[in-house]
Amino acid sequence: MAAEESKELNFEAQYKALGDCVAALESGRLSLDESLASYQNGIGLVQRCRTILGQAQAKVEKLNAIEADGTIQTQPLQLDVDTPEAMKPQAKKRASKEDFF
Repeated sequence: MAAEESKELNFEAQYKALGDCVAALESGRLSLDESLASYQNGIGLVQRCRTILGQAQAKVEKLNAIEADGTIQTQPLQLDVDTPEAMKPQAKKRASKEDFF
């Protein structure tokens, strides 16, 4: 995938394209020039994914508490997007009353 094309994709598509770059590099079937091009494309994809994650982080807030009058107290959610674990999909957890009280 050309770098120009990947700039237009959403996070999920860019993350998949990054996985495809890694798989191609790990296969050992690319020439040196193809490997370098794939690596360079992968670096660009990583940078764009981190930017998208950073923007999403700025939009997400952590629910702290629900006050007696029904108002919701929130604080910014702090995530470490520089770790590989931060880029892995997380298992979905159902919220329960204990999460809020």
